Amino acid sequence: MFIRTTKTKNKETGQTYTAHRLVESIRTEKGPRQRVVMYLGEVTLEKSKWRALAKVLEAKLSGQQDLFEVDESISVAADKAYDFYEQYKKVKADKQNRKEQQDIIPIDIATLSHTDSRSLGSELVGHHAWQSMGFDEILKQCGLTAKQRALAEATVVGRLVR
Repeated sequence: MFIRTTKTKNKETGQTYTAHRLVESIRTEKGPRQRVVMYLGEVTLEKSKWRALAKVLEAKLSGQQDLFEVDESISVAADKAYDFYEQYKKVKADKQNRKEQQDIIPIDIATLSHTDSRSLGSELVGHHAWQSMGFDEILKQCGLTAKQRALAEATVVGRLVR
């Protein structure tokens, strides 16, 4: 196993993020492939200690205890990475549980019908006319609150549509 660095760029802000993953090489029918074993977040450990970190994480994943003392910085980085991985697994499991608990009802679109449909065209025209005539500002200057102005607009537009 080894640690791979991946960089992603936010398209909106242009900021680059660095993430690390524990990867293992496996043989498949199509030839050798690499499989992500664990997401580590960001590893702050120097690169020369990554091989030792990968060994510690591999031992943790398989449930083995360390036979020899491990460097303190590697141990701290391994604990941090393992905590990140546990949190990642929890979030992924919660997402899967929500997906499984969804109530999905199949609908035959060919036989779908509706009743009591309403239009918005005339209401939108009335709202646009209200705004273009500046009634909101006039009522604001008269001391009406935002709620009172909205009710006045709804009453006037409703009467116009009716």
